[in-house]
Amino acid sequence: MRYNLSQVRKKLAIVYPYFAHYREPVFNEIDKKLDLFDVEYIADTKANIPSLKTINFEEKQHFSKVKNIWFGKFLWQHGLFSLLFSSRPDAIIFLGQFNLITTWVNAIIFKSMGTKILFWGHGCYGNESAIKKNVRRLFNRIPNTHLLYGNYAKKLLIELGFNQDKLKVIFNSLDYEKQNTVLSSLTDEVKLDVRKSIFNDNPDRPLLLFIGRLTPIKQLDVLIECLEILNKKGRFCNCIFIGSGPEEERLKQMASISGISSSIKFFGECHDESILGELIYSADVCVSPGNVGLTAMHSLAYGTPVVTHDNFKYQMPEFEAITNNVTGSFYTYGSIDSLVACITTWFDLSKNEKEHRSKACMNVISQYYNPEKQAELISMALDELFLKKV
Repeated sequence: MRYNLSQVRKKLAIVYPYFAHYREPVFNEIDKKLDLFDVEYIADTKANIPSLKTINFEEKQHFSKVKNIWFGKFLWQHGLFSLLFSSRPDAIIFLGQFNLITTWVNAIIFKSMGTKILFWGHGCYGNESAIKKNVRRLFNRIPNTHLLYGNYAKKLLIELGFNQDKLKVIFNSLDYEKQNTVLSSLTDEVKLDVRKSIFNDNPDRPLLLFIGRLTPIKQLDVLIECLEILNKKGRFCNCIFIGSGPEEERLKQMASISGISSSIKFFGECHDESILGELIYSADVCVSPGNVGLTAMHSLAYGTPVVTHDNFKYQMPEFEAITNNVTGSFYTYGSIDSLVACITTWFDLSKNEKEHRSKACMNVISQYYNPEKQAELISMALDELFLKKV
C-alpha cells in the first residue's frame, strides 16, 4: 500500500495540564519517530499534585508554557488559545479528560477550523453514573481520533456507538530502555543481598511489594490485613511499600497494631531506577489491592508478577497486561480471602515455574508496553489522519 504526502512539514501540538516525569521516554520516542511533524509540547511546569515530578523542558526549544488555573478538579489553561492560534498546528493531541475546560473549548474551535484533533486518554471506565456517562459521551464525540491506553476502553466506546476505526489502542509505558539496562545487571545474588539488607532476620521469607503513591484508592490497608492473616496461618512473609502519600502514617499504625511491623518496610519515595529495579526484581509478587495502573508496568518489566482485583470497571487500563496465573492473577473484588489465596499461590511455585512466569512478565512489556511501541502506534494514528491512499 502506497501513500501520497504533501512535502510541507506538518505541525503537531501535544497539550497536557503538565508533563509527568515518567512521560519523558515516550515523548523522546515521539520526537524520533514523527519525522514528518514539528512537535510542540504545551503545558504548565507544575503539577497540582505536590509530590509529582514534571519533565524539565528548559533545554528543549519546542516547549511552550501556559498557566494552569484550577477550580477544584476543573482546569482552565490561561494562554492556551493564543498559543495554538498563533502556531496553527495541523493536529493537536489533548489529554482526554473531560474536567479540562480549555480542552472542550479549544478542541471544538480548532476542529471547526480544520485542525485534526486527537484525545490521548482512558476514553471511559464503565463505572460512570448516567450523568457522567452522557457528559463523557459528548466529550468523546469531539476528536477525530482517540489514542486509548487499552482494549477494554475501546470495547466500551464501541458499545456506546463509537466508530472503531477512530479508536486506536496505544497502551502505556515507563522508561523501558533504562529498565532494561538495570535488569541486565540483576542476578539471584543481588536478590539475596537486597533481602538480607532489608530483612536481615528473615531474608528467606517470600517477599511482597507495592510500588506507587500510598493513596486510599490503592486500598493498601487490605494488604496489611492480608499480611496479618498470612502470619496467623503460619505463611510468614515480608513486604516492602515503595512510595509516599497520604495513607503512609495510617498504614504504619495498622502494621504496629497488628504486630507485624518487623516484617514490613516503608521504603519511602524513590526515583532512582537502579534502586527500584533491585527492589522489584527481588520480590516474589507485587500486590495492588485497589486499581493497579503504572504499578503493573514497573513490576512486570523486572519479571515480577502482579496481583490485583477483577472488577475491571474500577481498574486502570494496565490491568490488561496481566494474564491470570501467567503474569499475575486477579482476586475476587472485595474478598480478602481470595486475595490471600492468590498471594499464596505465587509462594508455592517451583523455581522453574517462577522463571517461566518471570519471562512472560518481561515479554508483555517488550511487546506492547514500552515507549517505542507507543510512539509507533501514535505515528500510525496520525498517518491515517493525514495520508491518503494512491
